[in-house]
Amino acid sequence: MESFRVLMSIPGVQSLFVLFCQLSSPPEDLFSNMTITQYPSLQRLWVNNILLDIPASWSNLIWHPTLEELHLESNGIPFGIDELFPSNSFANCPRLTRLSLVQNNFDNVDDARFLELLGHLPLEVLKLSENKLASLSFSTFTNFSNLSRLELMSIGISSIPDGAFDSLKNLYWLNLTQNDITIVTKQTFSVETRERLNVFYLDRNPFTCSCELMWFRNWFVSDTELFHRNASSQLEYKCYNLPATSLANFSMVEQACLMSHDMNVMIVFICSVIIVTLTIVSLVFRFRWHIRLALYEVFRGRGDVRRLRLLADHFDYDVFVSYDKEDLPWVHQRLMPELETRLGLRLCVHERDFIPGNNIVDNIVECVQSSKKILMVFSKDFVRSQWCQFELTFCMNHVMNFDDVLVIVCVDDVASRDMTAAMMAVLRTTTYIQWEELDDAEHSFWGRLRLALHEIIPPPPDGALP
Repeated sequence: MESFRVLMSIPGVQSLFVLFCQLSSPPEDLFSNMTITQYPSLQRLWVNNILLDIPASWSNLIWHPTLEELHLESNGIPFGIDELFPSNSFANCPRLTRLSLVQNNFDNVDDARFLELLGHLPLEVLKLSENKLASLSFSTFTNFSNLSRLELMSIGISSIPDGAFDSLKNLYWLNLTQNDITIVTKQTFSVETRERLNVFYLDRNPFTCSCELMWFRNWFVSDTELFHRNASSQLEYKCYNLPATSLANFSMVEQACLMSHDMNVMIVFICSVIIVTLTIVSLVFRFRWHIRLALYEVFRGRGDVRRLRLLADHFDYDVFVSYDKEDLPWVHQRLMPELETRLGLRLCVHERDFIPGNNIVDNIVECVQSSKKILMVFSKDFVRSQWCQFELTFCMNHVMNFDDVLVIVCVDDVASRDMTAAMMAVLRTTTYIQWEELDDAEHSFWGRLRLALHEIIPPPPDGALP
C-alpha cells in the first residue's frame, strides 16, 4: 500500500489511472490523500472497474478545477440517487470537456436531473454507452452546444425524438448502435444535422421495414461516405420484420407509400365506422318492425285509449278485413257468415264496401279509421300482394297509435323465407289464429276468434244462444 501512497504524492502529474479490478477491497483512505494541492496539474483521470462501493473520499479528485478529461467506466455509479451521487458532483469542473460514463446506472435520471448533473459542463465528448437511460427527449441535449462526439450505444431507447440532436451545432460523431430503434424518418434529423455528421453508427437496431422507413433506407443506400465507411457494419442493418432481408435490399412500390401511416390508419378507421354504421342501419331497417313492436309492448298503456275510442267514436264498421283477392272465397264462405250472420258484426271488405271512384289509398285509410277492429288474413297470396303489404303497414301504425292489437288469421302455412319483415315481426309478437279444415280445429278456431273480438261483439238477444 505504501507504493500507492508514493504514487499519490508525485507532483506534476497530468494523467492518472486508478484501476482496482484486481483488488478485493480498496482501502477506505485510498483517496484521502489525493487532494487538489497534491495534483495541481491533473488534467486526465481514469477511475474504472471499481466493483465495490466507492469511498466517499474519491470525490477529492472529481472536484478538480484543472480536470479536462474524466473516465468513470464500469463502476455502477447510481447517478439517480442524490444521497450517493449529489447533483452538484461536477460543479467544480469548469474545464471538463471529455467525459465517459460507460457502464454505470442511470435509473431514475430524467431530463431535469441529467441537465442538473452535466448541463453546465463545456463538454465536447460525452460517452453514455451501456447505460439504461430513463428517457431521451427533445430537450435532453439542448445545453450541450459544444458537443462534437456523442456515444449512446446500448442505452435501451426505442425511438429518437424528432430534432433531438439538431441543437448540437458541432456534432460530427454519433453512435446509436444496438438500441431498440425501429423507425427513422425525415424529421428525425434535420438537413443541417445530416450534413454535419461524419461518423454515424445506427447498426444492430431492429428496424421495421415499411413505408415509414423508406426515406431512411434511401438515405442509407445513397450516402456511401457516411454509412459504408465501416464495411462490416453494413451487414448489421437488417429488417427485423422481414427475415433474411437487409436494409439495402429492402424496397417497396412507390404508389403503396403515397399515403402516410396516419392517413392509412384514418382511412381504415373511417371505413370501419362506415361499415359498422351501415351494418347497424341495415339491421335496424331489416328488423324495424320487430323493434317498433317490442318498444310498443314495453311502453304501451293499459287499454284506456282503446276503450275511450270505442266508446266515443262513431264507427261505420266493426271489423276491417285485410285480405288478398285470392282469399276472397274463404272470406265470403267462411268468415263473413260466422262474424256477420252469427255474431252480428259489420265487416268492411274491399269488394263490397270500398267506395267506387275513390282512390284506393283513401278507401283503405277511411275504412280503417271507421272500423273498431282490424283483422288480417295472412296467406301465401297475401305475401305477394303489394296492396296487402301497404294495408299491413298502415294498420300496424294505426293500432299502435290507439293502443290496440291486430287480429291475425292464417289460412295456410306461409314459409318464413317468403314473409316480409312486417309480417314476421307481427307473427313473432302477436298470437295468431291458424285455420285448419278439421271439425275440432274449426270449432277451436271460431272460439279463439270470438275471444279476440269480444270487446266489440254485441250481446245476444234475450233467450238467444251465443
